[in-house]
Amino acid sequence: MYTPIWSVRRNDIMAIARDVARAEPGAWEEVNVPGQRSRRFINLVVDTLQKRLGDREIAPGVVLRAAEVGCNGKRGNVNDLSIDVIALPNPSGARDASGTFKGLELYDIIVATEGGPGSTPSIACTDVTQATITGGVSGAWVKPVVKDSVPRPAPPPPSPAPPAPAPRPVQPYPDEATFWKSFADQVVKRFAAKGRTLDPGAFVWFTRTAYDIGSGALSPEASAKKRLEELDNALK
Repeated sequence: MYTPIWSVRRNDIMAIARDVARAEPGAWEEVNVPGQRSRRFINLVVDTLQKRLGDREIAPGVVLRAAEVGCNGKRGNVNDLSIDVIALPNPSGARDASGTFKGLELYDIIVATEGGPGSTPSIACTDVTQATITGGVSGAWVKPVVKDSVPRPAPPPPSPAPPAPAPRPVQPYPDEATFWKSFADQVVKRFAAKGRTLDPGAFVWFTRTAYDIGSGALSPEASAKKRLEELDNALK
């Protein structure tokens, strides 16, 4: 004769199942998606019960152990996991087709999971052990497996780095032994033609020419022509 022993934990089981529904809303919503019938929520609930329910001694030598809470294989098939029934060891309960325990106490923890108007699922803890026994079918204790039921999309690849700015075009640096020597000779020649020696202010003709070339404003030849004409005017 079947005698329930886990009924003393019904309120605790429902409280933990509700906590899981709040913490994992995606998994909770999946239990009522037509055609999907996800097992993620039941696995999460059983895994959490094992960790949080705690053991309780209900009689000398009779201890309800949280680690022995399991999922249930429908009609004794360990490969067909129920989305809403948990299995707990009880020697007087339904036959455990998995061979893990002598018998199982079975609780339906979700009601109204078939979809359609008015069938919003809710947490319950209904003993379906006697109905299983009367129906002549078995349960099957199954260890919970916690994993995503829907593959997570791969993260997008990182954006490519922006291209480096194009280098600013500049005139090639003129050779000191050719361009600059010729330019310096012409400056000295113009000062000498006016009977003057180079003074400290003469450096401006070199710096202005170098600026024209370095900034790309003028070619070396064009800058030299321009600055020598300015020097001629300044020496008049």
